[in-house]
Amino acid sequence: HRHGLYEYALLHATQDSLRATQLLPQYTKAWLRAGDSLAELRKFKESAQYYQKAMDLDDSLAEALTPLIARLRQSQQFLDQARSDGWSEDTLRLALDVAA
Repeated sequence: HRHGLYEYALLHATQDSLRATQLLPQYTKAWLRAGDSLAELRKFKESAQYYQKAMDLDDSLAEALTPLIARLRQSQQFLDQARSDGWSEDTLRLALDVAA
């Protein structure tokens, strides 16, 4: 379950990783960590973009990241469809927690 303290720490970790991509734009691990924290925040579209940038910097990551990016895009499509079908954010969070 997501608790306030966990979400607070995750938000700060995300801010730090995003800042690291600005300070060290050629540092692949910064882009990977930003992708990880954004995915954990269920920012799937943004997470996929950061993973893509990491892959652009280091093509040896393609084998691991390509399927991950595809799953993130599927999750984003699910969220978009569920929202357009009128699902509440609480129901979406529960569905994603159960699926994880």
